[in-house]
Formats: sequence, structure tokens, C-alpha cells
Amino acid sequence: MIGVQVPEGWPAEELKEVVPYFINLLSQSPDMAGRFCWFIVEKTQDIVIGSIGFKAEPDKDGIVEIGFGIDPVFRQKGYATEAVKGLISWALSQNDIQKVIAECEPNNKSSVRVLEKAGMQKTSIENNIIKWEIRCYLK
Repeated sequence: MIGVQVPEGWPAEELKEVVPYFINLLSQSPDMAGRFCWFIVEKTQDIVIGSIGFKAEPDKDGIVEIGFGIDPVFRQKGYATEAVKGLISWALSQNDIQKVIAECEPNNKSSVRVLEKAGMQKTSIENNIIKWEIRCYLK
């Protein structure tokens, strides 16, 4: 539908599980477009290389959690950092979002580096999971 190549084995299992949920939500509320899953496209090759999005709608305090994944062939090239920065920027421009959070395991060095480069701050480590956040202070 969007005129790009889809690599063999895509989407990853975790994305396959949530896409029907997002489609259902969007069919009920088309104005929620952009609130869930985005596809990451490598522009020069017109190929889907990953996905990024929100795990749910913002909660009552305006907090939303992001998740992302890049095809292993395209990792370590800055795509995840670019996508995370872009999604955070978009999220914090929305009136109902005040804070973006994320989680990753300490041994996931690539994700740790992406979240650091995106300007997120470590807030805690619980059950071997690093908690991250970035807030909008200008609203």
C-alpha cells in the first residue's frame, strides 16, 4: 500500500501480535492515526527496515511509552536513533502528551545508546530493566 519493499521475515513476531489490535483501534477512531505503530523505511532502497510506536494511548497524566525495532541487517547505522528522536518530537508536540517513557535491559547496549542519543534520561533500574523518560517542559 505504501509502495515500499517488505523484507522476508518481516514483521517480527511481537509486531505481528499487536498490529491487529492497532487496526481495530484505528478502525474505531481514525483520528488516532499516528498514535500507535509507524514503519521505518530506508529511503534510498525503499524498504521497510523496522517499526516504532506507542505501546498504548497516553495515560491520564499524559505519559506514553515507546517501543522500536530495527531489522538486524540495518542496525548500527543510526536509523533507530533518527526514528526515536522523530517519534519523541512528534509525541511531545501533541497537547495530551507530557512525557515519553521507554524500557530496555541493561545488556541491550544498542537500545541503551539509542535512548541516550535521543535525549532520554535513566530514571531507575527495576528487575533488571532500565526505565527512561523525557518530558516536555514548555506546555
